[in-house]
Amino acid sequence: MIYKNLMLTMGMSALTLSSVLVQADTPAVYLGGNLAALKYTEAGLHDDATFKSIFGRIGLQITANFSGELRAGMGLRDESVAVLGTDVDLELDHFYGAYLRGSFQASDEVSPYVIIGYTKGELTGSAPGAESATVSESDMSLGFGVDFLVDNSVTVNIEYMRYLDKDGFDVSGPSLGISSSF
Repeated sequence: MIYKNLMLTMGMSALTLSSVLVQADTPAVYLGGNLAALKYTEAGLHDDATFKSIFGRIGLQITANFSGELRAGMGLRDESVAVLGTDVDLELDHFYGAYLRGSFQASDEVSPYVIIGYTKGELTGSAPGAESATVSESDMSLGFGVDFLVDNSVTVNIEYMRYLDKDGFDVSGPSLGISSSF
């Protein structure tokens, strides 16, 4: 089911982006990866969990100021939080989504941007003596960041993104990444 939704999202994004490509002279494809510290905050939990995670990005720079991007990532290790005096292990299984980015050239090397899109993620929790439970959620996502041009095809970026903001919990945090266009 997860992969069916991912393929549907990717297909819809490709159709949307291809209709815009007709207006672009020479769109550039970019590939990248980010390291992130995503904080999971939930009402009623005494502790927050911060997931060290990675995600890959593939994007299409449609114009100088507009791009579309697909992302997929996962947590690197479990986190523990205290729930009513019991340690609960949380694992960020995976997350993925489709996003649109709008940017402007502040200088030849610096491009601030805003990003909006849709994210779906899955989290598993387990406690001693209890069965594990998996929760899957999706939501609109919003963030901002800055791209720093290192050379003609390599960019380093720093970003803050709120991936999920549901009743009672949210997942958000900063990331640092690198990408290369071709």
